[in-house]
Amino acid sequence: MSSAPTGEEIAPERRADAAAPLAEPKRIVVFSDGTGNSSRALFRTNVYRLYDALDLGSRPGGPDQIAYYDNGVGTSSFRFLAVLGGIFGFGLKRNLLRLYEYVCRNYNGQYPGTDKGDTIYAFGFSRGAFTIRLLVALICTQGIVPYEDERELKRNCADAVRRFLGENAPDLFPWLFQTVRWFRDRIIQGWRRLRGQAFNREAESFPDIEFVGVWDTVAAYGGPIVEITRGIDQYVWPLTMTDYELHRRVKVARHALALDDERDSFWPLLWDEIADQRAHAGINKECRDWNAAERLRAGSRLKQVWFAGMHSDVGGGYPDDSLAYVSLKWMIDEINALGPDRLALIQSEEARIRAFANPLGPMHDSRSGLAGYYRYQPRKIAAMLHRSIADTVGMNQTRVLRDPIIGEKRHRPQGLLTACHVHRSVIERICLGNDNYAPIVLPRKFEIEPPYAPADKSALAAASRTLQERDPAKGRGEIQENAWDNVWLRRTCYFAVVLLTAFLALAPFWGDGSGFTPGMDSRWVLSDIFVLGRKFVPSWLLAWYDPWTANWALSLVILGLIGLIANAMRALEADLRDRVRIAWWDALAGQTLERFEPTALRALRNSLGYQAVMQFWKWRVLPFLFGVSILLCVPWLVLVLWTQTSLIGLERGVAFCKESAENDTPAAVLKTRSAPLALDPKNPCLPFAPLAAGRGQASPAIQSKAAVAAHGTVVKGQRYYVILTWPERGDPWRDKTHPVAAAGRNTFDFPFPANVVMAGGAPLRRVVLARWLEPLVEIRDPKPDLSPSGYRRTIMIQRLTPVAPVIKEADESDKGQRKPPAIRWMGSFVPTMSGTAWIFLNDAALPEGTGGATYFYANNKRTFDNSPSAGATLWKGPDFEQTARQCEAALGDFAKISECLRRKGIDLRPTATGDPG
Repeated sequence: MSSAPTGEEIAPERRADAAAPLAEPKRIVVFSDGTGNSSRALFRTNVYRLYDALDLGSRPGGPDQIAYYDNGVGTSSFRFLAVLGGIFGFGLKRNLLRLYEYVCRNYNGQYPGTDKGDTIYAFGFSRGAFTIRLLVALICTQGIVPYEDERELKRNCADAVRRFLGENAPDLFPWLFQTVRWFRDRIIQGWRRLRGQAFNREAESFPDIEFVGVWDTVAAYGGPIVEITRGIDQYVWPLTMTDYELHRRVKVARHALALDDERDSFWPLLWDEIADQRAHAGINKECRDWNAAERLRAGSRLKQVWFAGMHSDVGGGYPDDSLAYVSLKWMIDEINALGPDRLALIQSEEARIRAFANPLGPMHDSRSGLAGYYRYQPRKIAAMLHRSIADTVGMNQTRVLRDPIIGEKRHRPQGLLTACHVHRSVIERICLGNDNYAPIVLPRKFEIEPPYAPADKSALAAASRTLQERDPAKGRGEIQENAWDNVWLRRTCYFAVVLLTAFLALAPFWGDGSGFTPGMDSRWVLSDIFVLGRKFVPSWLLAWYDPWTANWALSLVILGLIGLIANAMRALEADLRDRVRIAWWDALAGQTLERFEPTALRALRNSLGYQAVMQFWKWRVLPFLFGVSILLCVPWLVLVLWTQTSLIGLERGVAFCKESAENDTPAAVLKTRSAPLALDPKNPCLPFAPLAAGRGQASPAIQSKAAVAAHGTVVKGQRYYVILTWPERGDPWRDKTHPVAAAGRNTFDFPFPANVVMAGGAPLRRVVLARWLEPLVEIRDPKPDLSPSGYRRTIMIQRLTPVAPVIKEADESDKGQRKPPAIRWMGSFVPTMSGTAWIFLNDAALPEGTGGATYFYANNKRTFDNSPSAGATLWKGPDFEQTARQCEAALGDFAKISECLRRKGIDLRPTATGDPG
């Protein structure tokens, strides 16, 4: 016998992923912008313009519309991350995750009382277009993940993205990457299990995508050199995440492409029209949704249309980009063609877009200025057509442009286009444009989109029908293909410019120049110009400025060659456009063009042997070399990180500065100066000891492994001078066989190939930014930290500011007399903390655990073998300055100042025992 409930019925707990109480079916629109483009940018792209034109919010009489706009990669407020994102595409995965979370958070497949659910639309440009294509594939394959709160939403979305990206692996050694990913997933799964959290929850809904619109998709990851990207992708870690097939859950997809961009790294990523046709043929067996089958049979769900202009002339982003509005107007027309499912736009904004669209608008040069160093490669559409499509040139004549991993493995390389669709604005610009526009990349046959109606009797319609019906383009195609000789020559010139520029960029490795040296003759005006210019050059650029000016004649010759080659490239471009433009005009007029015989250069560059060799070099050899080189850099990076991490403890301990708690004598403040120190370049660290009272009572000699008898203490905020003396002319040290000045030696000042070795070892130096064997001062806290981690002190390493030496060379007229050593180098510093002062010469070190932290110091030696060690003396600032001024004022002769200082009790000469002598 059951009893009736005594209170109100308890409603089931509402989930966070449930629909809002008053929600109705809505349209979810997501946008992803291109590299460096954002909502705060001064010049907007078509993605943002479409987002701005949406009629968002509650709409009486129609479904509500909500939208999410995501800034492109390279827009981080942190400049370093922005640069990495702009060059390499870092941050794209984060953008993908944000978009996916937004869709999963807002999507509902069915609302109470109706069988309708939300609809999804997506738009993107450039790398944002690739992000959108990944997002669409992610939603179609992984679905909409369930969640009970925001934290679980983020975890489930991250799991879905990992599953999705985990399906992508390089062609070479895929098992290695799958193994790494398997271990990564097991670690995440174990952590989730410990915290009672679900892992890899399955989706409950797999929605269709109503509309996808993208502008000029380019590669997501990678830098401006395709071969390096491919090398990383195949040998290091998969980056490209190739997405060529349009998923069958997508109802309509539109792709606006740029005809005239000439950057190889901006080669467009197309959708696979061959795979779409294959889906048409086998749809009844593979697709359960009858409506989806009908959509595929219709054959109109995918359109890829070419527009006049560069990458940003089509997608937007230039200050004057009325040309970009043409593709935006076309995209809006395609959206409106959806009928009842079309997006609602603000009428005034749509009218403004249509008014601004101008097929004759200015076209920009995406390779102007420094962007000219982007590799020159026009987008030859014949190389993107399927191998079965006949054209002036076929697959064997375009192998070098065909990525060998695109298409089915049995038929690689394989183009993805079944036909070339050109927007009618391209023909209009050719016929009416005021800039002599003549595209060089269109194949012999193409289709005009949208086609002109048969009843249209306009001149443009007649010209378009002439191209398609009378087929005069066969002659135009032959002329155009011959004109591609100029493209080949321009590419040759481009590589010559790159090589010459690289030679200039490698100037630090030139070594000692044998050309003109500034200052050798004061009558020569260039000497003064170079010396004056050096004052305005940043210090980090001096490594290039000095060899350029030292070899000024060679530098001018290289710059002159670059200028001449650049002029030749402009002449080739002008000749190319003239030849192709005349062919276009004749073809549009329906004239029968004379068939041109292939040129000798055309026969060479289109030959099967040339194409096969260049394809193998571009897509196999160079990626292999770059990939293996990067793999070899991994151990070096590990060594650098290990070394610099170990140095934190080594410097604070006793590995370099030999001291211990058992033999720690009280430190004395340096009142005037330290005792002269016998500085040995083989010793990684030596202390300045206070000067004992009386002559000959200073600290004993400092040996490499001897305990320190006493320490001199410096006071924070006061100025001190470090003075180096040695008795002979020339450099005091040698790093193995290479002489090194007292102030140290820059990496690029070593001769080739030693400078290459030194450049590789520079990150292993104790102070990375200091020069080789540069004298540095280390200040150590007198109170040791006897922590469980070992004997440690708080330290501060300071570089010395060079100052002009007070004392120059000894007087050469005093021959036969015993002369004191001259001050060869002097530097000052102001301690940032009080403590004992030590000095060391900067050199490379090995990490803790290798047993050779000071290994490289054994290569160092003095340049004078028959003299005592070079002397290093630490002076307190005011005392040294006052004494030096007194001697200088009294004598006025730099050659005798050293004797003056000696008579005042200041003897800078070291002895074999380190005592003043």
